[in-house]
Amino acid sequence: MIRTFLAMQEIDLGFRPDRLLTMRVPLSEQLYPDSQRRAAFFRELLDRVTALPGVKAVGLNTSVHPLGNWNAPVEVLGSGQADTRPVVIHQINSDYTRALGISLVQGRLFSEVEANNKQHLALVNEAFVRTRLEGRDALGQTVRLPLIRQAPFAIEDDSFQIVGVVKDTLNRGLTDQVMPEIYLPFTLLGFANRVVTLTQADPASVSRSVISQVYAIDRNQPVTDVSTVERVLNDGIYAGPRFNLALFSVFAGLGLTLAIIGVYGVMSNSVAQQTHDIGVRMAIGATPGDIAGMIVKRGSRLLLTGIALGSAGGLFAARLLSRQIWNVSPFDPITFSAVSLILLLAGILACLWPARRAARVEPMEALRYE
Repeated sequence: MIRTFLAMQEIDLGFRPDRLLTMRVPLSEQLYPDSQRRAAFFRELLDRVTALPGVKAVGLNTSVHPLGNWNAPVEVLGSGQADTRPVVIHQINSDYTRALGISLVQGRLFSEVEANNKQHLALVNEAFVRTRLEGRDALGQTVRLPLIRQAPFAIEDDSFQIVGVVKDTLNRGLTDQVMPEIYLPFTLLGFANRVVTLTQADPASVSRSVISQVYAIDRNQPVTDVSTVERVLNDGIYAGPRFNLALFSVFAGLGLTLAIIGVYGVMSNSVAQQTHDIGVRMAIGATPGDIAGMIVKRGSRLLLTGIALGSAGGLFAARLLSRQIWNVSPFDPITFSAVSLILLLAGILACLWPARRAARVEPMEALRYE
């Protein structure tokens, strides 16, 4: 579990999670019944927030990476066979990729003017190019999104021209492969309500200023889910593995404590039963170091036997944990070696006190022990 958690911490998300403030602005369907009014609200909000001191860029989407987003089939014109597998759909403004630091690989991004004019342009990620374009150049290709022809969108033209390819970014958690995704201008569908703000310093320092811009446009408009993206990741992505790690650590600590107590008790009882034998050995020339070494060696043999049996049981039990770990084999040799070494060292330390007590036995007192 430790190695799984460390592996998750080292994952390349494909974007910068630091200095990002995120919040949701859920517009009322009664006050903002259509995409034009919703788009107008967010255009004004984006302009206001961008002008705030300490703000570098402001993005808009229906969600935020890597928490996933809308999924829908996308058709590629000229493809030999229809592909019904879902694609992640993002509804973004022109600065969303800049705010998150998602790199442009090929082509260009659509501009603010193009987004505001509802141009049917699209960006795709590298996974989309690999899996849906069959080796063809992505730029200039036309894709169709049949979903938008249906209610509540009812948009007749469901075709989009690809103008750019962006770097793969985790889009459905940390442990799943990156899904193909397509980025559309938010003004077309009008359902984007997640504001992501890239700040120059601590994101929390500008949260009140950003929220105040929402109230300046509509004082009755609620703002929810105000948080940094790092906190979103900690609460929504890392929380499960962290809890599992803490739970296993508690039981591992208890198990190690019981093992130490058990080894100490066995070896102390062994020394007490062999006091006479120890006195005889010391009377015929054995040194305290010889006696201590004899006790530690005896304990070490027991420890090695226990570790061998425990490792065999661990190999069997590892299959039960296979769904709880990621990027680490259930039979990981590093884990088994490290745990065996820890148990061996802890067991030897538990043997040292009885060994020290045995080495301090007075031969004459030991011979009169019985």
